[in-house]
Order: sequence, then structure tokens, then C-alpha cells
Amino acid sequence: MILRLIQSAVRPTDPRRAHQVDEDIDAELSFHLENLERDLLAAGSGGQDARREALARFGDPELIRRRCRTIALKEDIMKQRIYLAIIAVLTLALVVSVTYATVLSRQRLQELHAMRAVMESERASREQALHAAEEARRKAEAAAAEQASQIFIDGAVARPGVYMFTRDLTLRRLIAAAGGLNADAIVATIDRRNSSPEVASRPDAGIRQLRLRYTAAQLADPAYTVDETLEPGDSIRIIKDPAAASPD
Repeated sequence: MILRLIQSAVRPTDPRRAHQVDEDIDAELSFHLENLERDLLAAGSGGQDARREALARFGDPELIRRRCRTIALKEDIMKQRIYLAIIAVLTLALVVSVTYATVLSRQRLQELHAMRAVMESERASREQALHAAEEARRKAEAAAAEQASQIFIDGAVARPGVYMFTRDLTLRRLIAAAGGLNADAIVATIDRRNSSPEVASRPDAGIRQLRLRYTAAQLADPAYTVDETLEPGDSIRIIKDPAAASPD
């Protein structure tokens, strides 16, 4: 559409129309000059004098011709000016539209960059949280594994504390490693974690308590062969023998 308007605005006036206008103007001027010249001749003026006086009264034919031509072609000139004004308005609208679209595109691009930065930050936070959770899980598993490889003995023994578990470790061997029972001591309980595969690796795995009664004299007697096989994580509690503390 704009191209068509530009073509119309810069297109020159149709030569045929301009030629016809010139012919019509010349014919009209000639008609009026001839009429004026006849009137002067009828009034008694000579031939040449009548011609000069007619031109003097009529005015400059060339100037009149140009003015008449401008008036006759005024419609075409006005059309060209209107087309030029429309082209200017459309061009300005196009420039404004392109500028506005460019600004919007820039804003949209900035928003996309901001959204991408937020998403990247959230992703980094999630990865950091997952890494922290995984690290905590590994530490918990390591602590559980370390605890599962130890044996605890507490109470009335010479050296209570933590001992490493070995495959052939029994209650008697652990007591011997701990320096033996005190004279008035008995083995009271063994706290043992649930060994089922489903809960064994959990820090809060269920604990069952084995109640025992082994005295120091019994465990020191070679003929007394009763013993307990220990498991990783067992906790043995040694207490004083209530019967030995009684005066009876």
C-alpha cells in the first residue's frame, strides 16, 4: 500500500491531460483576445493598434496561461500533496511501531534472562539440598556401620568401654578382654539391635534385650562351658550381684 502511494505521489501528471489542458487554455485565451480585438476594431481602432490595445487590456498571455494551467492541474497537485502527507504519516507510524516492538523485544529478553537466572538459582539450591541430604545419609550410614562393627561393655568390669567386633567373639572372650568381672558382678543383659535386613541399617532399628545371669565364679570355672555368641553392635551390661550384696 505504501509503495502504491509513493508511486502515486511521485508520478508526474499525465502528459495527455497536461497537453489537453494547454490546448484548452490557449483556445480560451485566443477566443477572448480575438473578441476584444474585434470590439476595438468596431470602435474605430486600426488593425495593429487594436491588437496592441487588446493585449494591453488583457494582460500578459503567458502569465495568464501559467496561472490557468496551475488552477486546471490543481486537483492533481493536491492529490500528490495528500499522498505525500499520507506517506509521511504511515512512515511515522511504521517507525513508532518498529521502535515499540524493539523496546518490547528488549524487555521480553530481559525478563527471559531474569527468569533463567531464577531457574538456575533454584536448580543450584535443589542440587545443593540434594547433595547435603546425600552427604547426611552417607554419614549416617557410615556411623551406623561403624557402630555395627563395635561391641560395648559397661559396668562392673576392669576396663569397660568399646571393643571391635570379630567374627569369633563371644561373651567370655569379651569379658576377658575387658579385664574380667569384678568379684561381686554378674552379667545382667545384652542389648541387641534387630538384625533383619529391612531395619538393620536404620539408626532407630529396634533393640531387643537378652536377660542373663552369669556370675564371676561361673565364668571363671573352666568346667562351666555356657557362653554367648556376640553380634555386631551388642551392648553388654554388667551389674553387681544383688545376692552378693545381701548380708544373708
